[in-house]
Amino acid sequence: ILEPELAEPRGSRWCEVAHWPDPDRDLYADLAAQACDSLARALTRPFDLIAPRGDEPLAAVAAPVLPSELPPLPLTLDNWRLEQTSPSALEFTRASTWGRSKLVRVLWYLFWSIIYIILSITTLYAGIALPKPEFLPYLGLVSALLLIVLIARQVYELMTTPNRIVVDGAARRVVALRGGSERWRVDAQDMDSVYVSQVVGKKVKNGKRTTHYGELNLHLLDNRFVPLIEHGQVEEKPVQSDLPAEDMIVPLTVDRIETALQTAGAHVARALSLPCWYDQRVK
Repeated sequence: ILEPELAEPRGSRWCEVAHWPDPDRDLYADLAAQACDSLARALTRPFDLIAPRGDEPLAAVAAPVLPSELPPLPLTLDNWRLEQTSPSALEFTRASTWGRSKLVRVLWYLFWSIIYIILSITTLYAGIALPKPEFLPYLGLVSALLLIVLIARQVYELMTTPNRIVVDGAARRVVALRGGSERWRVDAQDMDSVYVSQVVGKKVKNGKRTTHYGELNLHLLDNRFVPLIEHGQVEEKPVQSDLPAEDMIVPLTVDRIETALQTAGAHVARALSLPCWYDQRVK
């Protein structure tokens, strides 16, 4: 479908690219829809499927590809910062406070595990009567063991969790890095869309609604989701869009962007030339 500037001199806004001789009207419906969807993605344009007259729509339409007029970067999202590193690349960087909080937790767990071990062993081998109930020293050793397991988990996360996520629009891929080491990679040819999921409050107060939690995910063609970031901070967002307070999945358009996480999802989707969906869950 052409813009009015081209449609007027042609006398029609329709420009045929391909057709299928289909006496049954739905014999090639899936093939045509797949071809049109692929063409829309290649041209970074929205795709609408119009059913034959008198029929119901054949399938859900794809989310529109977002235009260039998006809220500016950089953005801060909980423990992450999103920046534009080049005209075609974005980068999520995890804040150093995340690593420091993990380290403080390790030291805290280590302190109490040592205290539990010393008290338990001293009680067992001091040559005096055991306390009542007598299992308390053993309970202290079990508690120390659990703390050591938690320490190991925190250290493992510190060493393996990505601290940078690079969205490369030129190469059309997303790469997660820990320092200079690649942890995982997803190519755009395996992606279907970008999903922004948020848990929001049902009530509106002073024109604002509470956002309790959010996630930014990549939806793959095999229907799996790859998580990018989580946004756990409680926020008050102004209600500007036409979305009611109910569970829904709708295309994320510019006029519906109200939060930093939605802005981040829109930038990622535009960089990868993918549709972006907003998944709203009402609490």
